[in-house]
Amino acid sequence: MLDALPAPSGQRRFVRIEPGSYRGAVCIRGLGPITIYGVGAADGVRVVDGRYAAQTKPADMPAQACVPAIGATSMGTAGSASVVIAQDDVQLAGLTIANDALDAVRDGQGYPAGAGESGGAQAVALMTRGDRIQLDAVHLLGHQDTFYADGTGRVRVANSRIAGDVDFIFGAARLLIEHSLIVSRAGRRVPGEGGIGLAPSTPPGRAQGFLITQSRWIVEDGTPSLGRAWDAGVKKPEAGGQWIAGQSPNGHALIRDSLLDARLRPWVASTARRPFEAKSNRLTEFNNLTLPVAAFETAPTGWATQAGGTSGGANAAPDAIRWIRDRAQLEAALRELGERPKILAIAARIELGGPADAFRDPGYDQAAYEAAYDPKTWGRRKPEGPLEEARERSAKAQAKAITLRIPSNTTLIGISAGAGFHGGMVLLNQVENVIVRNLRFSDAYDHFTAWDPLDGAHGEWNADYDNLSLRAAHRVWVDHCAFDDGDRPDHLERTVFGRGQQRHDGLLDITHASDLITVSWSRFSGHDKTMLIGGSDKQVADAGALRVTLHHNLWVDIRERAPRVRFGQVHLVNNLYLARPEGPYGFGYAIGLGLQSGVLSQGNAFEGTVQPAQLLRWLKGERFSDEGSTLNGNPLALEAPQPAGWTPPYHLPPEGAAQAAARVRVGAGPTMALEPERKAP
Repeated sequence: MLDALPAPSGQRRFVRIEPGSYRGAVCIRGLGPITIYGVGAADGVRVVDGRYAAQTKPADMPAQACVPAIGATSMGTAGSASVVIAQDDVQLAGLTIANDALDAVRDGQGYPAGAGESGGAQAVALMTRGDRIQLDAVHLLGHQDTFYADGTGRVRVANSRIAGDVDFIFGAARLLIEHSLIVSRAGRRVPGEGGIGLAPSTPPGRAQGFLITQSRWIVEDGTPSLGRAWDAGVKKPEAGGQWIAGQSPNGHALIRDSLLDARLRPWVASTARRPFEAKSNRLTEFNNLTLPVAAFETAPTGWATQAGGTSGGANAAPDAIRWIRDRAQLEAALRELGERPKILAIAARIELGGPADAFRDPGYDQAAYEAAYDPKTWGRRKPEGPLEEARERSAKAQAKAITLRIPSNTTLIGISAGAGFHGGMVLLNQVENVIVRNLRFSDAYDHFTAWDPLDGAHGEWNADYDNLSLRAAHRVWVDHCAFDDGDRPDHLERTVFGRGQQRHDGLLDITHASDLITVSWSRFSGHDKTMLIGGSDKQVADAGALRVTLHHNLWVDIRERAPRVRFGQVHLVNNLYLARPEGPYGFGYAIGLGLQSGVLSQGNAFEGTVQPAQLLRWLKGERFSDEGSTLNGNPLALEAPQPAGWTPPYHLPPEGAAQAAARVRVGAGPTMALEPERKAP
């Protein structure tokens, strides 16, 4: 195809490649400035070959048109390349370049002749020997030596994917990789051989080598290292080699402002066995974030382990692991990935809300609303008419704007201090298999709270948003999260019609027949109606669902509903309740026992100036059992008309209440280690 092009004219030319798989080695040389681009997605246009370094060839046959290697009897590393760029001013976009010589090894069929773990298995997908080379939306796939950035030129790779297992990004060029995905592949190396990523061979005296920035590096399996210096031309010490400062290559690589899989090990000794030492090596990291191993974990206990368990995005493909820094990135990832298994690593406080004026209908005025529906003149009728309709339109506009819907097969995990959601509601509606970890949910604020004059003896203002809401959601694990009202708590709101204006509904509500839920090691604080399990006595379809485990959670400065249960089989294990009647919300009760509920309590610790009778509230419920719980360190004897009436089908033995309380105090909330220190192998 490229051979058919006319002689270059000096003007950039564009070559379009239709979708398909094109097998054979390609040499890009002497073509002048050129852009080669694929049509459609990068994985739909595939240029592939399958040669490797130790593969034999006749001495008079070229290994590759751009790398003849005449006289050699094997392909060699450079000669194995599927594509070689041996000129300046080349752009590649929207295509895949692969070397599949070792794919059979990955599939368990053994190495080809002459190749093995000790050598000969180099199989290059792309080799560059030029300046001003640009790759955009290009996939480079291989195993050993996938991408060979050779020569002294400048190469830029953006929005691309590079996958391999050993020295799979290597060479002497000045290489920039940004906004890309790097994948340390699994499956080829023998057990214990974790693989190696970068292998720069920067010439002596050159300041720049490899720079990786704003990218993701994901590990498929095992514990590969970030990389090593390639001391090109320097033999190993046992062969008489010696690396000489200022004369030998000294590979330079900087990885910065990127997301790195926690399973990556640090830099290792060079190819000439030169130990990695900061005083002589030029391999370093700066300002990176870690994707913790916890992102790949599944629910370990509780109701969420039943019916196949809860894995969220634990089985996500590398391209479905995303680094999220704002709402736009999050929503784009959700649209693109849909219900595929995915891990969304949250690295910021994502703002979901906004000022009231952003949602207010032109016909709504708060002062006019209060004047119109004052019970002194309006009476105990529900509001109706133009002002109420305008409020409802305002509320509808706000709900649309501040509600974030999470699809099935998702892991949401915070990876930076303060990561979470503010000002709106995260909704799990009619979804399954979701994990939410290490995040703070704060201040789902209702600007257009509704007045209900028939709610209670005096009427109430009712808000419409929960920080996290589960509706008809199945198999969900919420772990190490924090829930609160932020800096706009309800106790500071105005009193109107003799009642405080409530701006927040629940912190975490589980309703509409949600089922198989575990909530663990989370913190609920500074709130009134904290957690509802079962939304109404009228929702009889909830019977048989709402099976929820709450263990090792902290409840502090809350008024009630910790939780309030209808219909469900709820297991409360080793939670800590700090009941503070003197706090801004007072303390009403902890556990509300509603219609047809069955609550099993084990090893919970209650602390505060309260009486045992204040811990439970009977709200048409009759079934409750408790064992091992304490109030201010003293054993409790909480009686009920009937026992809980069920036994957990999973293993979760309670620990002593005092021991659990001590652990919950320091461990509840977003306390997971985010950036573990890299340790040498």
